[in-house]
Amino acid sequence: LGEQALMHAAWRGHLDAVTWLLARGATMNRSAKQWTALHYAAASGSLAMIRLLLEAGADPLVPDSKGLRPIHYLLGEGPVPPNPKLDESEMLEAIALLR
Repeated sequence: LGEQALMHAAWRGHLDAVTWLLARGATMNRSAKQWTALHYAAASGSLAMIRLLLEAGADPLVPDSKGLRPIHYLLGEGPVPPNPKLDESEMLEAIALLR
């Protein structure tokens, strides 16, 4: 169904792969181990990846099994440290997008 591939591509920041998977029906608001593709992108993806998923309809309010949303993963308030790929201005924009 593409969900696991979508999540892996979001985690690794592969924009072309995510675009390809979404065009072929991958579902982004389902979770694997209670993480959605947006949780993965928030944890370790680029700002462009976060934007892409949101523009494609990802829901930033979907929680994981502990009630944590993608913004918590972005900020390091979940099971991972803060997103290491974003600089300060990108982090601020991502916060605004994920609220």
